[in-house]
Amino acid sequence: MTRPDVSVIIPVYNAAKYIEKCIDSILSQPVENIEVVAVNDCSADDSAAVLERMASADPRIKVINKERNEGSMMARHTGYNAAEGRYFAFVDADDYLPDGALKKLLDKAVESKADIVAGDFDLIKPDGSAVRKTRHDHLTDNPDSYMRFILTGGGNALWGSLFSRRLFDEYEYPAIMHQGFADDRIVLTTMLVKARPSIAVLADAAYCYVVNYESMTRENFDFVKERKVLTALYFCYNLLNGLTDKFRAENDAFLSRYISLYIERGHPVREVPGYNDDIERLLSFASLKQTLGLRLAFHTRMCESLPLYGRMCASARVKIRRWLGK
Repeated sequence: MTRPDVSVIIPVYNAAKYIEKCIDSILSQPVENIEVVAVNDCSADDSAAVLERMASADPRIKVINKERNEGSMMARHTGYNAAEGRYFAFVDADDYLPDGALKKLLDKAVESKADIVAGDFDLIKPDGSAVRKTRHDHLTDNPDSYMRFILTGGGNALWGSLFSRRLFDEYEYPAIMHQGFADDRIVLTTMLVKARPSIAVLADAAYCYVVNYESMTRENFDFVKERKVLTALYFCYNLLNGLTDKFRAENDAFLSRYISLYIERGHPVREVPGYNDDIERLLSFASLKQTLGLRLAFHTRMCESLPLYGRMCASARVKIRRWLGK
């Protein structure tokens, strides 16, 4: 049996409205031998029926129906363990690929022999307009450049890139039950520091990320979601510091900024799994002043001491972001 050139892994949960467009955008790519691995994570809508109908019409689609809901991280894990391709790509069920994107990624991977080819992406707003987000001008062939890009807020998504199968055959990555937020960060951070992959970049849009403002919680903060995000951030912080000192300054600054924001929202950051004495050190006024500056250090302390002040600031921040269209 000929191994597919690319396996595209899609975790699917209640995505019946979007999944057909997503898969059609993948199957229309000019890649000769392609495989779609759609992992249905016990969807409660018609996702399973849509997937079965599409799979019966196209043998390139492989559907895996999980017996219980386990979250997107476990669904991806199931998907890449079942995938047969020489390269792997990851797509979320409510997003889609631009025309020709997968072929461009594959051509770049073959030409460069890189383990990861990272493309740019288009952020698709509800009115259909697109905003280009770039990665190609921030990355070099050294995985450290990618790690620093992540730690300076550059993004950590698995989508929009192509990965050599070697990275998944030779290394194990965490798979945390019901970790549905920031799970990409855990896998990519582990990959960059343990597998030390070579990097190539594609200065073209390789992904369309669809922004759905209707589904986003803008003012009523979702502490369940935030707890999962913090779990991922703590995991990556502790992993990095446990393996190397080269990112310690960036690692401290990145996590401090996030913790400050979550304290502002009233989140009990000390109760999240992964919290430890090293993270407690970041919350000292001296450390906050060093990493965030005097103003944000004082603001963080005020949010801790006066929860009403923090909630007012958090609400104002949301309104400003909405006004700016973010």
